[in-house]
Amino acid sequence: MGEQLLEQFALSGFTGLVSDDAIQLIRYLEMAAQEGSGSGGLPYLAEAIRAVDDLRRKEDEKGGVRAGFLKNLDRQTATSLIEVLVGDPAKRSQAGIAYRDQVSEMVATYDVEKTYEDD
Repeated sequence: MGEQLLEQFALSGFTGLVSDDAIQLIRYLEMAAQEGSGSGGLPYLAEAIRAVDDLRRKEDEKGGVRAGFLKNLDRQTATSLIEVLVGDPAKRSQAGIAYRDQVSEMVATYDVEKTYEDD
């Protein structure tokens, strides 16, 4: 299930994660990181997904996160994920940290009043 969720995330980003998919994917990534399988960037990927999931849950009461914001996150994911998962093994952790930091910055500056359609 976890590998399928990761593939789904790689293809469709955050917009493809529905219901508890994000939580299940986070658990999978954390377990894979603990087992030492896969990329050194996995724990940072899990942290980025958790940050967005927390925002989505918080904003759910207010009508949800703006679709344009999720599209921006998806674009960032599409450009970064390959380096985190299959890039140079020595650089996967660095790529994971950079991705987490970019996503965390986007989440921290999320503004419900902004449409994000022009970004």
